[in-house]
Amino acid sequence: MEEKRSKITPNLYKYIILGLLAGMAVYLSIICFRDPYAYQSTDSFDIWSNNTLAIQMKRAKPEYSDIPIGDREIVQAFRTLNPQMEKFIIEFEGFSPEDTASLIVTLNDKGGNEYYRYECPTSAFGEGPIFYLIGAPDKKLKNHEIYYLHIFLDSPGSKISVKTSTRDGIHPSLGDLTIDGQTKEDCALILCHSYTSDFLFGIHWVFIIGFTLLFILLISFVPSKMIVKIWDYSNVLFVTGAAFYLFQSLDRDGIYTIEPEYILLNLLILAGAFLIGKGLLPYISLYVSVILMVAWAITNYYVVLFNGNEFMITQLVALNTVANVADSYKYDITPKVLTGVVLCVCFLLIQITADIRRNQAYRIEKRENANADAAVLKKKRTTRIIMFFAERIVFAGIGFALFMFVYNNKLTKIPMYSLEANIGKEGYFLSNMSIVKAYRYEKPASYSNAEIARIISEVEEPEMEAGEITPKNLIVIMNESFSDLSVAGTLKTDKDYMPYIRSLDENTVKGKLYVDVFGGGTSISEYEFLTGNTQKFLPYGANPYVGFCRGSEPGLPTTLKEQGYYAVAMHPNSAANWNRDSVYPALGFDEFIDIDGYEDYELVRDFVSDKGDYQKIIDYYEDFDKNQNLFVFNVTMQNHGGYDDKNGKLEKTIDIKGMENDDFAEVYLSLIKESDSAFEYLTSYFSKVDEPTMIVMFGDHFPQLSDEFYEELYGGQKKSSLSAEAYNLMYNTQYIIWTNYESDFEEPEEISANYLGSFVLRCAGLKLTDYDKFLLNEREKIPAIGMKGVRLSDGRFVSYENINWDDLKDYRMIEYLRIKDRNESYYDFFQINGD
Repeated sequence: MEEKRSKITPNLYKYIILGLLAGMAVYLSIICFRDPYAYQSTDSFDIWSNNTLAIQMKRAKPEYSDIPIGDREIVQAFRTLNPQMEKFIIEFEGFSPEDTASLIVTLNDKGGNEYYRYECPTSAFGEGPIFYLIGAPDKKLKNHEIYYLHIFLDSPGSKISVKTSTRDGIHPSLGDLTIDGQTKEDCALILCHSYTSDFLFGIHWVFIIGFTLLFILLISFVPSKMIVKIWDYSNVLFVTGAAFYLFQSLDRDGIYTIEPEYILLNLLILAGAFLIGKGLLPYISLYVSVILMVAWAITNYYVVLFNGNEFMITQLVALNTVANVADSYKYDITPKVLTGVVLCVCFLLIQITADIRRNQAYRIEKRENANADAAVLKKKRTTRIIMFFAERIVFAGIGFALFMFVYNNKLTKIPMYSLEANIGKEGYFLSNMSIVKAYRYEKPASYSNAEIARIISEVEEPEMEAGEITPKNLIVIMNESFSDLSVAGTLKTDKDYMPYIRSLDENTVKGKLYVDVFGGGTSISEYEFLTGNTQKFLPYGANPYVGFCRGSEPGLPTTLKEQGYYAVAMHPNSAANWNRDSVYPALGFDEFIDIDGYEDYELVRDFVSDKGDYQKIIDYYEDFDKNQNLFVFNVTMQNHGGYDDKNGKLEKTIDIKGMENDDFAEVYLSLIKESDSAFEYLTSYFSKVDEPTMIVMFGDHFPQLSDEFYEELYGGQKKSSLSAEAYNLMYNTQYIIWTNYESDFEEPEEISANYLGSFVLRCAGLKLTDYDKFLLNEREKIPAIGMKGVRLSDGRFVSYENINWDDLKDYRMIEYLRIKDRNESYYDFFQINGD
């Protein structure tokens, strides 16, 4: 009976697996042939994306033409391919800022029910000449129903046209194009409409699971020694390919923007890393590799989603900060994330199966050798040990050789302003390795003691006039994610989200602040403000609070302490974030109040509100010794990322008009409205204080909202197509300097964070270090240093590709002296001379 069962079981196992595979094949065939066009796309096809474009380019090359809109109504009919329509894209040409027309686009069904409406002055679209309108239905459409896109202008004199194509190049789902009711049979609108397609993920999962089942089936019927050995030698290939595809597909650019040469180099880096692991950890390398691979890929996916930037290897040193703020966000389990989990589980199942078969073979061999000659067994054992270590050395050696080949010969120098473009071109792993190689803080080419002495000797008193009154209380607030989104495009809301700040006029200076980070990296903005150093001269990806602040760090706190101020840092979150608990004392702060000092203060969502934070400042001031000057540097938390209002912890008070991807943006602007009210509360309190008080507030970075929202904000333009100046607008926050006494300061429209600290000292009529004087003189030449370029004194914005770097060489050398060289002979340069 047992013998009979042992013969039946393998066959049953075999038939079950083959039946499952056959069933999946039949299912795929039915789905694919049911609608042969439903799952096709353009040449930018991406199986990992949540949608696929419905426009289908055939073999015949289409001809394009522009149809002037004028005072005519243009209507394009189309049939939906899927009820989960996400968005549609229409291309327009010929608009200009002088055009006075308004573009009106609506989406209707046969009954005239409206599913979408867009109305906006064309003058808001920028300088053109091309504008892509990206729209999304307000509600769910019906499957395989006819809908109509209506396009018209309210000004007959407009020269705007809409782009069309000949019928040879248009997807069959597009119906008639009519102009004032007359059908144009020879062409159709170039209309890209996208929809959610779970089928694409189904294909992926079926392929992964099918491969796993097939491999397990082979292991079950092929002699175990052979198949296990084949897997042991080939699993690096499978894991390498899977890791590369998983990382790039979960990243923003996908896999299709990478050039072929760089795909190979990325694969070599991964293969080298996995082979080294295989040599060092022979039995658990695949388990460790696969789990780390998937965990890292998913982490990077969420970091890009919430922060807008990739999670690079240099950020591992700040992992505790990343973990501390992780609870702020909502983690939706998307098909992309599930695919990574499926991949991980399948690889682990294969390895577990291989390990089981290896152990079975070992036990069989052990029984066969039970009665063998001792000398023969010893010889076999010795041979096995030698082969084991030889294999380990070979694996590790080949891996190390591949790794070093790429590291020493194939890396490019990443410009400090183009990591995003670099990852899209060269891939995630090659870009990471380039950053690691460039992480050393290199000495400027012309750096020498003689050059430093020359720069110091040439420092002059800045032209900017000093403030006449010195404040007894200097309060600086770096407001988390505080910015005005309207600087990047046209934004219509039902009410003003910062009415108080806009109303400030008397005794107030305000304008745009250039920062170096987007969506995160708060500590970089505060580092630039407190020290006067710029991130632009540091290695790409470096965080100064993590890698470069050590020992005594002269800056704004030490300058103020030399003039009788007591320096207090406040932050209603963990003191360990960005190493503030060690950096703030190094910067010269006398006291640091973290979240433990914020009991019973008002919350908004799960963070201390701005009003609660400012109440803490007021409470501290009221208990402070009035015989001493007070400097407060406060970093808020209220507006931190994670703009999901579904938890009911925040009532939205701002409604955005005419935009579709605005849910998170409305939450964000509602928070900004709270910040505006809180700032009014703070200034109202100190306006009644007799002691002269200056309050400075600035934002650390723009919020991380969806790419779709920012595309709409930029008039339909993708980030990748923006000019350097337009892109830099997302790195423009706001700064405000307010006093409770009469003041008349210079009011720069634009300034960068590295100059702001010295600018504040001058406005406050305080003594300057020679470094502050140097910075204010540099500002006369280059008023603002941005993420994508600089603003010159003649008003021109110049991208870093076209800048004359000699204009900044003195600044670069002085910063190197301060951060890296630390030559004590020149230390007086960063202190108040004569005191």
